[in-house]
Amino acid sequence: SVLEDMLKIIELTEECHRNPGKRPIMAAFASDTTLDGWRLSIRSTIDLTEELLNPKNPLEKYDFVLT
Repeated sequence: SVLEDMLKIIELTEECHRNPGKRPIMAAFASDTTLDGWRLSIRSTIDLTEELLNPKNPLEKYDFVLT
C-alpha cells in the first residue's frame, strides 16, 4: 500500500542519516522528529483502518473507511 511504501521511505531516509558514507550528497529533507511524527501518524492510520475494517466483534465492522 502507499502508506507501507512511505514507511519504507522513512526507514531508508533514517538509514542514510545514520550512515553518512553511504548516502547521496544532499541535505536532509526532514528532521528526526519529523520522521518520527510521520511514522507515528502513518502507523496509527494503518492500525486504525485495519481495526475498523476487521474488528474482533463482527457487529462493529465498517464497510469502508475514508482516510
